[in-house]
Amino acid sequence: FESVKGYRYVRGFLMRIAEILRGNPKFKALGSRDPSGIILFGKNGAGKTTLANCLIRASGRPSFQIHHISPLTTNYRQITDVFAAAENQTPSIIFLDDLDQYSTISTYLEIKLKECMDAIEGKNVFIVFTADRYDYYETLIRPGKIDIALDLEAIDQEDIREIVEPILNAGNMNTELAPQKIAKILSSPETTPLI
Repeated sequence: FESVKGYRYVRGFLMRIAEILRGNPKFKALGSRDPSGIILFGKNGAGKTTLANCLIRASGRPSFQIHHISPLTTNYRQITDVFAAAENQTPSIIFLDDLDQYSTISTYLEIKLKECMDAIEGKNVFIVFTADRYDYYETLIRPGKIDIALDLEAIDQEDIREIVEPILNAGNMNTELAPQKIAKILSSPETTPLI
C-alpha cells in the first residue's frame, strides 16, 4: 500500500480489511464478522487491480485468480477449479479481475458463477472483484456475497496532490503552479479525477 499514491480513504479501508482477514484480535474483540467480498469499481486506469493485489498481499492469504473473464477465454471448468482450490485452502481469496465481461458472458456461465459463489458461502473464502461499474452485479452485492463496494472515482484534492507532487519534484519542473493549485484544477467539477 505504501507504493500507491492517492486514494487515502480507500487505502485505509483496504488496510483494515486486510487486518480483519489476517485475524487481528482487536477486530474480533469488537465483535466484527469477517466480510465476504468486495468489488472495486472505477474507470480503466483507476488502479483497481493494483489496489486489489495490495489487499491480497497484505492479507497474507493464498489467492486464486482469474483475469479478464470473457466468453471466449473463460469456461465453466476454469471458474469451478478456482473456487474448488480456494475452498480447499481456506482461509483464502478468490480474485476475479476485470469482471465487466461478466455482463456479456453466456447465461450458463453466469449461472455457474453464481452457483460457485453460493457453494463457498460461509467457508472463509473472501472474493475480490474489479469492474468498471457495479450496477451489472447488484444481485451479487448483498450480505454473504459481496458486502462491500468501493468507488475508485472518489478522490479529493489531497489525493491528487499526493499523486502530482512527486512527479513535479522528480522532474524538477519549473512551474508557477503549486501542487495544491494543480490539485484544485484537477478536482474541479469540469475535470474528472481520472483525466
